[in-house]
Amino acid sequence: MGIGETSAQSGLILPMLFHPLLLVDTQANHLFFTMDMTTIFISILFIALFLSPFLYSRYSKQRKQSHFLAALQSLGGAQSLHFTLTDIWNESAIGLDVDRRVLAFVQYQDEQLLNQQLVELQGVSGCKLHTSSRELDTPTGHKRITDRLELQLTHKNSQMPTSIITFYEAEKSFLLDGELQLINKWDQLIRDLISKNK
Repeated sequence: MGIGETSAQSGLILPMLFHPLLLVDTQANHLFFTMDMTTIFISILFIALFLSPFLYSRYSKQRKQSHFLAALQSLGGAQSLHFTLTDIWNESAIGLDVDRRVLAFVQYQDEQLLNQQLVELQGVSGCKLHTSSRELDTPTGHKRITDRLELQLTHKNSQMPTSIITFYEAEKSFLLDGELQLINKWDQLIRDLISKNK
């Protein structure tokens, strides 16, 4: 066998020796790529499942706010009111047109309109924060339970009934969730505007 023949045979043998290695390496890369894509897919799915309750809660909150703001605007539409101050809580919303000094309030129950009011504060003589509560005996002692929080607006015209703006009812909400701070805020706002009428 000559030198030329040996070289030719070596040229044939080397690819045959390295071909299985190349095949194994290609399979390993494919397996790694498959595992990597699976990990990415599972990670995306996990993130989506984790975020979905928060996204749904945010969407529901925005939808609720839009609904209540539209209800306030509809209530004040006949007088072309513009509510610069608004608050939405539970199934209620309150708005104030500061320039016109008109207060609007809407309350729903099971998506049905339960109460709506427009109160011209120029005709209001007083605002009282009224709290209904009761004592409850517990193993650790007496505990005061709040049943109702409301603002009572009395009118200069004594023939008009007192306007009641309800912020909390224990029958509808099991626990207070910011209603006390909210009613104090609006009590002060209304008192300030009433004092300017005197």
